[in-house]
Amino acid sequence: MAWNLEKPKFKVGDLVRIKETIKFIFGEAVVHEGDIGLVIDSEIDNETDISLWGFDYSVLLKSGITFVFFESELELIEPIKKQIKFVFLKN
Repeated sequence: MAWNLEKPKFKVGDLVRIKETIKFIFGEAVVHEGDIGLVIDSEIDNETDISLWGFDYSVLLKSGITFVFFESELELIEPIKKQIKFVFLKN
């Protein structure tokens, strides 16, 4: 598995999806593939602060629980860029 060690892939406020089911050691917690969360913090003070496994991110999941994930465990949910136009017709 290759990590991008040059710069962080996500920033605070990004909406992310969990790429695979993860079983955490503590509390027997399980986060399922496809779960959605919001990046609320990164363990990055500057771009040289990385762990052996890359950048770490605190993610608030839809369930209300916060977990720390490696960059390789997350994928960005791209915002919808289409603009919807409404047309109102008069009788």
